[in-house]
Amino acid sequence: MRSEIIDAWRVADEAMRPTPPTTIIAKLTPVLALSAGVGMSADDRGEWLAAAATALDGIPADLLAIGIEAARRTADHPSKIVPAINAAVGEFWSHRRDELRMCTRLGAFTKADTVGMGDSIGSTDGIHPSEVAETNRLMRKLGLKQRYRPDGAGYQLERGQPDPAGDAQPGDAPMPADTAVQRHEGPARNPTVNDYVALGVDRETAARFVAERTGQHGAKHDG
Repeated sequence: MRSEIIDAWRVADEAMRPTPPTTIIAKLTPVLALSAGVGMSADDRGEWLAAAATALDGIPADLLAIGIEAARRTADHPSKIVPAINAAVGEFWSHRRDELRMCTRLGAFTKADTVGMGDSIGSTDGIHPSEVAETNRLMRKLGLKQRYRPDGAGYQLERGQPDPAGDAQPGDAPMPADTAVQRHEGPARNPTVNDYVALGVDRETAARFVAERTGQHGAKHDG
């Protein structure tokens, strides 16, 4: 589970990579020009752009692009530009923050030295009850069996158990299939020549294995 959490942390961290303030200003400048017309002086525009860049500090580049496009379509005044951007991407941005925070917290339980994280997480480790729902959703998204009860106690989700994270969603990783346990019926026995052949061993070598095991070199072997 540790590697999946580390991978998820890296993806979440990359998705939250902030846009540099200079880029934010460059992207906002033409939108401001369209909505402000000639009513703002150069100094006023500079102050507005600096304030808007501060308001949008930390926004990822792809979300900024979506927000800029929304502002182009709807904002007819400078005061409407930043609200238009937030309205278009605020929910996505908030979701990414939450996912990065949760991945970081889970990563803090792993021996993930490559990303500077701490100890290990196991099936009995607990979390704060307020984080149960969000953590279970993340576990489902990663395709992991780790789940948490309402009191924060951890457990492994088994086949047939209801998933507290709800139904799988598009984009969720598949849960690992349970490994079927093959049980041998009847008394225990040593493998025969035919058993070895069925595993891909040539018959001559299989016969030698059986002979060496039984000490019956040259004896007639089954199969």
